Amino acid sequence: MICPVRYVRRLYHAIGPIAQEAARRHHVPMADRQLDARYLKGPMPVLRAARELRSLAPGTRLRVLATDPRAVVDFRDFCRDAGHALISWSEVKGVFSFTIRAGGAKQEAAAKEAARHDTAR
Repeated sequence: MICPVRYVRRLYHAIGPIAQEAARRHHVPMADRQLDARYLKGPMPVLRAARELRSLAPGTRLRVLATDPRAVVDFRDFCRDAGHALISWSEVKGVFSFTIRAGGAKQEAAAKEAARHDTAR
């Protein structure tokens, strides 16, 4: 009879590379800060996230948890208008998780545009 510990080790080593590759493909970025805005309605999750993002350095990631289904559209529009980058969002059992990079989109676009104009001259 094979020892259960040895069996688990063999199984782990056999599946290890496959699991690691799947983790790389489905990687969800880790957040530097987290904000719990569950059970808030309307624009409140976005307003709380905006207040939190103002205190963060550019490039810092914020993870926001919300239960309002309208938050998906609200966060997409907020990030586009405010210059932040919505890195990812997901929904599990009615709880939405948003990962936002502070100060990302507009500043990076402006820097790329400026670099493009500098090289054109």
